[in-house]
Amino acid sequence: MNQPVSETRDGTPPRPLRQPEPGTPAQSALDALVENGRQTDVRGRRAVSNWDLPAERLDQTSARSRTADGWSEWSWELTPTDSGVRSARFSPTAVALVLAGVATVLWAVALPGVAPERTNGWGLLPGLPALWYLAFAVSMASLLIAVVATDGRLWLRAIPFVIFCLIVLGTTSVIYEVPRYAWTYKHIGVTEYLIENGVPALDVDIYQNFPGFFYLAGIVHEVTNIPLMLMARYSEFGFALLNAAAVYWAIGALSRSVGVRGTATVLFTLTNWIGQNYFAPQAIAFPCAVLVIGGYLRLLAINHGRPRRGRLWSQLSRPQHEHFWASPLAVILVLFVFAFVVVSHQFTPVVVLLQVLAVSAVLLVRRPWLLTVMGVFELLWMLHAYPFISRHFSLVQFSGYDNIRPPEAQKPVLPGTEVMAQIPHVLVLFVVVATVAGALLALKRQRSLSSVLLPGVLAAAPIALVFCQSYGQEGILRAYLFALPWCCLVIARDLLQADRLRSSAGVTAATLMVLFPLAVLFVPSTLGNELTNRIDAADVAADRWFERNTPDGSELLLLVPAYPSRSTGNYTVHVLQDDPLSPALLHDLAGFSGAAKTGKELHDFTRSYVAVQDPYHDIYLALGPTQEQYLRLYGLVGPKEYQDYLSRLSADKTHFELVYSSDGSYLFKAL
Repeated sequence: MNQPVSETRDGTPPRPLRQPEPGTPAQSALDALVENGRQTDVRGRRAVSNWDLPAERLDQTSARSRTADGWSEWSWELTPTDSGVRSARFSPTAVALVLAGVATVLWAVALPGVAPERTNGWGLLPGLPALWYLAFAVSMASLLIAVVATDGRLWLRAIPFVIFCLIVLGTTSVIYEVPRYAWTYKHIGVTEYLIENGVPALDVDIYQNFPGFFYLAGIVHEVTNIPLMLMARYSEFGFALLNAAAVYWAIGALSRSVGVRGTATVLFTLTNWIGQNYFAPQAIAFPCAVLVIGGYLRLLAINHGRPRRGRLWSQLSRPQHEHFWASPLAVILVLFVFAFVVVSHQFTPVVVLLQVLAVSAVLLVRRPWLLTVMGVFELLWMLHAYPFISRHFSLVQFSGYDNIRPPEAQKPVLPGTEVMAQIPHVLVLFVVVATVAGALLALKRQRSLSSVLLPGVLAAAPIALVFCQSYGQEGILRAYLFALPWCCLVIARDLLQADRLRSSAGVTAATLMVLFPLAVLFVPSTLGNELTNRIDAADVAADRWFERNTPDGSELLLLVPAYPSRSTGNYTVHVLQDDPLSPALLHDLAGFSGAAKTGKELHDFTRSYVAVQDPYHDIYLALGPTQEQYLRLYGLVGPKEYQDYLSRLSADKTHFELVYSSDGSYLFKAL
C-alpha cells in the first residue's frame, strides 16, 4: 500500500492518497498519483507541477529552473510508472520527434514533385504531390502530440512545431526562385538604397522615413553576405518562428502554465492568416511589440510604476529572473526595443502605446513614467517624419464604417477562389466565438472580471485605434493581428483549460479537436492564393534591368499591380507616383474594362495613355507572367486577347520599341 510522504517542500502535511473502496480493485500507483495531483520521484519525494501550484506558490518556485530534486518549471523529465522508475516504453515527446523526422524526410522527397505551373483558383494546392500531403499529415500528427505531451523538455517539444511551419511555410521558399508577394520588392529596393547611400532620402517615400528595419537588414547582409533576395525568400518561415517565440514569452507574464502558453502559441500561428511575415518592417515590428508588452507586464509584476496591488495585479506572474527585471537594465531593454519599433514602422508603436496605456489604466499605475518616455519617443519621431506624412497621408481619419471595412479587392472568377476567400472568415469567426466563450466560462467559474480583464484590454486597445485611423483599409487586419495573442490566451486558458493537460483526458481530447481543423485550414490559408502571391523570376530580372539601364526619370507602366517593381536601390531616380506604393496602372484608368475586351482595343488604349503623358521622360511598359496570372485570376483580359495585345505591341514599331525580352517578360519603350 502507498504510504503518505512525511514531508513536503513547503513544510505542509501532504494530502493522503485515496484508498480504494472495499471490494474494488486496488488503484494503480499512476492513477493514484494523477488523482491526487502529485507525482513521486525515484527517491520518494514529492515532485510539484507548476500547472497545479496556486498563484502564491508559483511566485516562490518560478525562479527555479531545475533543482537537485529533479523537477523543472518547464517539464517533468520522468514518465511515471507503477514502480516510480523512468519508463522507456512510451514517451509522447519521443513519438512526436520521430514523426517530425519522418515528416521532414517525406517533405524533402516530395519537393521535386511540386508543380507551380498547376497553380489555379485553388492556389498551389493542385500543384502539391500526394507525398507532400502525407508529409503534412505526419507533421500535423507530430505537432498535435507535442502540444498535449507533458513529458520532455520544452525545446524538444518545440521541434515538431518548427518542422510543421517549415513544411507549410518553407515549401514556396525552396520551390520558388524569388520571394513571394509583389510588395516585398520595394522593401528590398529601400534596403539596397540605404546600403549604397547610407542616408535615407526623406522626400522619396514613407519607408525612407522609418528606416530601422532596412538598416538592420542591411547590417545582416553586410556581416553575413546573405543576399537580400535569399533573406526575403525565407523571411516568412523565420518571422513565423520569431512571432511564436515572442507570443510564448509574452503570455508567460499572465500564465505560468507551459500547457497554456504552448497551446496559445500554436493557436496564434494557425489562426494568423494576415500574411505579414514577408520581408517588411511590420514583420519584425510585430514580435518586437509583443516583447515590449511582455516586458512591461513583467515590470509591473515587480511593482514598477507602483500599480495598485489587488486581485487584478495578482494575475501577473512574477518573472523568473526577478533580479534582472528589478534592475535599470530591464527598463533600458524595453525602451530600446520600443525605440526600434518607432523608427521601423508607423502604425505599430501607436498600438503598443494604446496597449500600455490600457494596462496602466486598469492597474491604476501611479507613476507611469515609462509610458511617458515611450510617448515622447513616438512624438519626436513623428515630428521628424511629419513633413512627408502630412503631404501624403492623414494622421487621423474618422470615417465611421469605412475605417473598419476590410480593403476592397477584385472579384476572382476562377473556380476555387470563393472557397479560398472564405477561410479567413472562418478563422476570424472561430477566434471571436472561442474568445467570448472562454471569457464567459472564466466569469462563471470565478465570478470576477480580474482573470480576463488584462487580456481583454490588450485585445481591445488595437481595435479602438481603427476607429480613428484606417491605415489604408488595413487597420482592421492589423487590429486582428495585435489582438490575436491575447485572444488565444483566453481560448487556451479559459476555454480549453490547457493547464489541465496533465490530468484530464477530456481536456486533451478537446484541445486536439480544436487544433486539428485549424491545422488543416492552415494550408489553404497560406497557399491558397498563389496566383497573386507568386512572382515570376523573369519579371524580377526585367524590373532590375529597367531600374539599372534606363535613363533617370523613366516611368514604369503596368497593366495591373502584380509586378515586382522598385526592387533595386536605383528606384529613387525613376518617376514615382503620388501614391508611392505602385507604379502607374492602366487598370486604374477609366475605360480599361471596355478596352480589355480585345487585343486591338487594349493596344489603342495604351497608345492613347502614352500620347498624353509628359514628353520629357521616357515611359516603359512592362508585361510578363506575373501580370498574366493576375489577369487570368480576375478575368480582366483573356489569354487570347493578351497574346494578341502582345503581338500588336511588338508589331507597332512606330509607337513602341521592344527593349527587353526574357522568359516571357517584356519591356516596351514608348516612342
